[in-house]
Amino acid sequence: MKYNKLVIFIIILSIVGTIIIYPYLPDIIPTHWGINGEVNGHGEKWVTFITASIPVFMYLLMYAVPFIDPKRENYRLHGSAYSHIAVAVISVIIAIHWLAIAVNFYKNLDLVLGMRIILGLLFIVIGKYIMQIRFNYFTGIKTPWTLANEYVWDKTHRKGGYGFMILGGIILATIFLNHTIGFVIMIAGVILLVVGTFAYSYVVFEKVKK
Repeated sequence: MKYNKLVIFIIILSIVGTIIIYPYLPDIIPTHWGINGEVNGHGEKWVTFITASIPVFMYLLMYAVPFIDPKRENYRLHGSAYSHIAVAVISVIIAIHWLAIAVNFYKNLDLVLGMRIILGLLFIVIGKYIMQIRFNYFTGIKTPWTLANEYVWDKTHRKGGYGFMILGGIILATIFLNHTIGFVIMIAGVILLVVGTFAYSYVVFEKVKK
């Protein structure tokens, strides 16, 4: 996976930063928020080390996938796209980790709004690069029909990529709406994206059969 050094640097920087700031955190910190942005769960501050370590396991998983996938040769063809997606996903996890830390020092910080912005950007990035993902068994839009036919895989990923980017744009456009409405729109968009790509892959597969 390309960009290994960048990802490792970001992860190490986040962990070191967490260790440095840990003594300044209150003993009990917010750990869960409702869709309206209100805190509805608390935990002890050592939980921050758990959230700081999640990117490590995510990196190890994403690093290992190209070596264990039966279609590992295709990772040579879409290595750059796969790496961009990996960097984006890990960066989002780290960003949310630090947003959760920041609310302990900036009480008026709107974590849910920050997460909506981050997720909107993530969908756009994934949409851009998922179009380039070649047939494999771990990464991408996997339906019975994309896994049965590489042509269906390619067509679905091209259309699905645009769907991801459109959804990301919609999520960003809703940041001016209240959290509940924004959340409903985001969930509805995700459902439509899933159903749409699922149905599209079936339609393309049936056309190929004919």
